[in-house]
Amino acid sequence: MSKACLSGQERMSRAFNRRDHDRVPRYETFWGETLTRWQNEGLLGDANSALDLLGADLHGLCWAWPQAFGNDFREFVRQDQETKVFRNGNGALLRY
Repeated sequence: MSKACLSGQERMSRAFNRRDHDRVPRYETFWGETLTRWQNEGLLGDANSALDLLGADLHGLCWAWPQAFGNDFREFVRQDQETKVFRNGNGALLRY
């Protein structure tokens, strides 16, 4: 691999494919209060502007909990004095 800087997309692709990359990919999130404070202290722009300044490789990431279609499915399995157990659409047993 050459020592040239990779773009964020190249860096992420290489990391996911377990290939050499120039540095660890970066991703940041901010509390709303933090961003407001930075804007009050002179940051021009929004969260994406802050990510650009920090050299982040990802600007948006949505983690989704894997759910089967019809994720509202619940089958009652058993109950004791303290908990109820249900099976969800993924087949997982959930204790409440």
